[in-house]
Amino acid sequence: MPKSKSAAWQNLVKGHKRGPKRVRLHKKSTTDDNEPIKRIQLIVDCKWSAKHMIVDMTESTLNKLHLKKYQKLARNHSKYHELHQTFSALDHNAFVMRESETIPLVFDTCYGKHTSEVVVTAGKLRNPIATLHIANTKETIEKIAKEKKYVQSIFNKQYKNVVVPVEKM
Repeated sequence: MPKSKSAAWQNLVKGHKRGPKRVRLHKKSTTDDNEPIKRIQLIVDCKWSAKHMIVDMTESTLNKLHLKKYQKLARNHSKYHELHQTFSALDHNAFVMRESETIPLVFDTCYGKHTSEVVVTAGKLRNPIATLHIANTKETIEKIAKEKKYVQSIFNKQYKNVVVPVEKM
């Protein structure tokens, strides 16, 4: 080895000390002002009724979610879905007053975490792009059926008109 080291040799040693280069995948910009807004329908079955919600999101977010036209999930499996933050976004007053709420949505994709904001509103859509139905579990359905049967047995009792002979004086 020569006593004076050339610039090329010094660059080679410097690069080796830093370590190997990492491949970085190009990420698209998260929001674009001209990107169209898509709307999907969420139906969350509560015990006796169903809550209908509309979720507004950008087209790129919808594409990264890979939603089917109609998807039905059990309540115990719904917490693993990417949209689980939106299922309980609105409370009773928000449904009555038809209010909307903006929620930051974070989920994993093959490129890493994807972050965007979605707007959740109470209401129904006529022709949604995708529908996500969160159904009650089998145990809850059986419990509701028993309660309905019990309530019907209380209110459907047949009472006979009993005629009591009354003596007139």
